[in-house]
Amino acid sequence: MQQSKENQNYQKVLVITPTYNASHTLERCIQSVKSQSYQNVEHVIIDAISTDNTLDIVDKYKLKYLSEEDQGLYDGMCKGIKEFSGQIIHILNSDDWYANENVILDVVNYMNKHNLDLCHGYVDLILDDNSIYKTIGEDINRTALLKKMKVAHPSVFVHRSVYHKYGCYSLCFTIAADYEWLLRVWSNVTVGFIGTRVVNMQYGGVSTTNVVESIRQSTSVSILHGLHPFLALLEYYKNRIKNCLSININKARL
Repeated sequence: MQQSKENQNYQKVLVITPTYNASHTLERCIQSVKSQSYQNVEHVIIDAISTDNTLDIVDKYKLKYLSEEDQGLYDGMCKGIKEFSGQIIHILNSDDWYANENVILDVVNYMNKHNLDLCHGYVDLILDDNSIYKTIGEDINRTALLKKMKVAHPSVFVHRSVYHKYGCYSLCFTIAADYEWLLRVWSNVTVGFIGTRVVNMQYGGVSTTNVVESIRQSTSVSILHGLHPFLALLEYYKNRIKNCLSININKARL
């Protein structure tokens, strides 16, 4: 599906990449943005004072950036949303990259066609050998989302108006702030699921290496947004058991 150049120039897509010592993956991320067929994209870097050559890479590609101390990943995301312009916002972490060159074009067209405020899809978790560990993301309603975070946040594209109306990410949650934000806005905006792979995500990020803490924070978020504490506790132990089984299965494969 092709989009007119006039329409592309009207809807600017802001891609925000928070970084901290990300030199080993950042160039792949940047190149995936540059390869997009959609014309009106600005890619900005929000850096937490990296001590490696992250900013050398940013300078190489002549990208706009901020480099200052922050309060973590979600603080960097919020800074990018506040400081830079764009009607549609996507957060692409430094170890993530777009699944193909038409991702932004396809998502913007889908959002326009269905008049969406928020669009999400599938994300593949990629191992070091480039094989797919698993695919995450699901077409889900708020009732199911309240029990478990099944939306792949790296795939989420959002109209800026949603952030203006409902605020940015809560820095109280260091891992589950995206989950809290989604539950905060979900029933108040028009949400759509594109049903295609949007992003490749390098397995081993914060939420995948700190699974127990992620489950704990997600349980707190679900209670905060209305899930009965007893049901939340059941989900907590169910997810802990699933995590333990997954670890043992993976060890057996090695």
